[in-house]
Amino acid sequence: MKNKYVYHARISELEFRQVLKLFATDLTSSQSTKLVSLNHNTVDRFYNLFRERIADYCLQGYPEEIKSAMPNVVSESPKSRRVARGAKNKAIIFGIFIHDNKIFTEMVSSSKAPAMQKAILGEESLDTLSQSEDWRGYNGLIDIGSKKCVIVSQGSKFALEANDHDTINAFCAFATQRLIKFKGIPHDRFAFYLKETEYRFNYRTLDLYKSLLEMFKHKPII
Repeated sequence: MKNKYVYHARISELEFRQVLKLFATDLTSSQSTKLVSLNHNTVDRFYNLFRERIADYCLQGYPEEIKSAMPNVVSESPKSRRVARGAKNKAIIFGIFIHDNKIFTEMVSSSKAPAMQKAILGEESLDTLSQSEDWRGYNGLIDIGSKKCVIVSQGSKFALEANDHDTINAFCAFATQRLIKFKGIPHDRFAFYLKETEYRFNYRTLDLYKSLLEMFKHKPII
């Protein structure tokens, strides 16, 4: 079937655009399935493909300062950052960098998450954490489970500008509200949802549907 957005497509361009438009409005795949003439597996598959492409787009477009701050995230696709078995019930923590008024996120490894969770919950000093050898220089930390976020002033790689506190707080509120609504994200897909959330926030003033449509027109899904 001819489709300029998908190689070897089994859905029409019209169906593709319908699914993408619903994705852009931030409906879940289950909600979108009720509004199109496609089965849930197909819609869910395309949602996952959209998220994978968004993650690649985010990583490829990182400025050099962010690449140096997050070498592991930039050098590895989220596909390779699977959560280890046995990590299902562990805390999901991610760090935040802010640079040029944009948010950049990084999943915290399961081995480092407990210490950072204690700092977020106020059970451990942020100053102690920021002085440890493992500290990455984050501007903020978010614990999805507790819906809490802390802004880090000491030991951050990038100095906070006048409006950065407001931007970080706005992202924290947006990210926790958005990610929790999915009521259980598979751990091996969480990195993709996180990058999608980062993308939606950083480009919130744009028409997301048109931006994504142009993205897939320029580089179709394989």
